[in-house]
Amino acid sequence: MELLLDNLGMRRSEPKPKSKNALLPYLGQWLKFRDMSQEELAAEVGVTQGQISFWKTGKNDVPLSAVHQMAAALRCTPQQLQFTDPFENRAGDMLDVWSQIPEDRIDLALGALGVFARK
Repeated sequence: MELLLDNLGMRRSEPKPKSKNALLPYLGQWLKFRDMSQEELAAEVGVTQGQISFWKTGKNDVPLSAVHQMAAALRCTPQQLQFTDPFENRAGDMLDVWSQIPEDRIDLALGALGVFARK
């Protein structure tokens, strides 16, 4: 996925966090992108809405297991949850399409996208 974002010029060297939470600066954006409330995410992860709020604002540390559970519920990877604003550069749209490509067709998809990246 990082290669895809690099090839499309969508990957930033340093994320611009939307919250002061150093681990999950884009949690709020992913919730909006998936049209999911904190309550719904909390139910998926098995915690309270208050805990999600604390993680979103950076008031509490986030256990790695919870990062993986939230990423699964938000249909993204833990890395995307940490480093990608789904609304920026249409990254979310690309990630949705990319996640549907079968593993055995990834190289073909990268080649096809490379055609569009050429000037």
